[in-house]
Amino acid sequence: MIAGFSICSKLSSFLQSFEGTGFGPGVTSDLYRQGFWKLTGECKLPALSFAEIKSRVGEHLKTAVGAEDFDIKSAKLEELQGLWKIDVEFKKPKAMFSETALLMVDATTGEVKEFRRGY
Repeated sequence: MIAGFSICSKLSSFLQSFEGTGFGPGVTSDLYRQGFWKLTGECKLPALSFAEIKSRVGEHLKTAVGAEDFDIKSAKLEELQGLWKIDVEFKKPKAMFSETALLMVDATTGEVKEFRRGY
């Protein structure tokens, strides 16, 4: 079960109850345009962009291992899980070799859910 699914289904039902009442005209269409859920009615929580995630990954790597120089080797947004899965290669200051890590980052908050060094 997707985290937040019940919230989204309740929100969808609530907003659909206003359709055709004249109260809050265009409420649901505004939310569709903003991407809060797909036209099929399936809930879609807003996700951080790749640029925002890259910035968050940089902050987390600096905090966790002291690395400021890093490259993202792959990044995938898993919408159903609400996570960005990111493989990075980083080099700590004065290190001869680079290291790798896997980060799983919450797609809406940017919070690191999992960090695996040497992955």
